[in-house]
Amino acid sequence: MTEIRVADHAGFCFGVTNAVETAYRQLERSKAEGRDLFCLGPLIHNRQVTDELKNSGLITISSIEDAPPGARVLIRAHGEPDSTYKAAEEKGIELIDSTCPLVKRIHEIARDAGNRGKTTVVIGNMSHPEVKGILGSTSGNAFAVSSAEDAMRLDISAGSVTVVAQTTITKELFDECAGIIRQKDPSAEIRNTICRATKDRQDAAAKLAGESDFMVVIGD
Repeated sequence: MTEIRVADHAGFCFGVTNAVETAYRQLERSKAEGRDLFCLGPLIHNRQVTDELKNSGLITISSIEDAPPGARVLIRAHGEPDSTYKAAEEKGIELIDSTCPLVKRIHEIARDAGNRGKTTVVIGNMSHPEVKGILGSTSGNAFAVSSAEDAMRLDISAGSVTVVAQTTITKELFDECAGIIRQKDPSAEIRNTICRATKDRQDAAAKLAGESDFMVVIGD
């Protein structure tokens, strides 16, 4: 008889859960007030959820410039660069900020690095909205590296760098890139900001795969 097992830590992390719950709560509020609710980009990387939210009235836009003046706009868990907040203020937009607290913490690290004249290096996918938000939260130089090759090409000087991670990358990628950066700048500030929930899910998936004949990942 076939046994079906579910990995430990399956399901949404707390940051995504909060964003989804906030979206539904704000949809009810907006409907009661006769207002539209906009979301800046797809709320999460799950089409079933985003389709359900769309059917419930959530309007997804790609830029804060697409929101009408005075609109109510939801910021997703990935976060946004500082320029988004400035543009929203100028247009009188009400922001509902559901940025994951862990992502907000990375913004603070990058912002502090810029204030101290340091370059922020984000280990992660430079096209990912979370990474774009981190890069846009510092007044100093900021770069993203997604591979050891990218890290090797960095032109940095001693004592000039603060390193953070996109919350959803693997520890192996972080350690590899951080090690290369450390060789270039032995005094680099290395901050492992990978989300614990991400690592728990990665470890649980690897464990289940090793104990199973066949594994299915349900997601998007």
